Amino acid sequence: TTSTNATGLKWSEIDKVRFFTIGTTIYSALCIALHPVTVIKTRQQVLSNPTSNTPSTNKVQHQPTISSILKQTLRSKDNSNFSKLKSLYRGLGVVLLAAVPAR
Repeated sequence: TTSTNATGLKWSEIDKVRFFTIGTTIYSALCIALHPVTVIKTRQQVLSNPTSNTPSTNKVQHQPTISSILKQTLRSKDNSNFSKLKSLYRGLGVVLLAAVPAR
């Protein structure tokens, strides 16, 4: 037996190529849109954790803010806006290559 959803559409009636293409496209667009946020979050986590070579002290570590990391990320030796924007999308190709087959 084939199951129907709330609209009465059967799975066999769906154009699967279009269904999976649209889903993959939307997921990829979301990855592209949210990647800069992920880059900033990852840099914040890396900067807030002391390295293993650092001797442990009882001092309170300074938690870098999102704005300070964004300013540091957007500072570049090259003055072009493209290179600054490119630094926020570093590693996106690997994320998309890993995510697209999963979707």
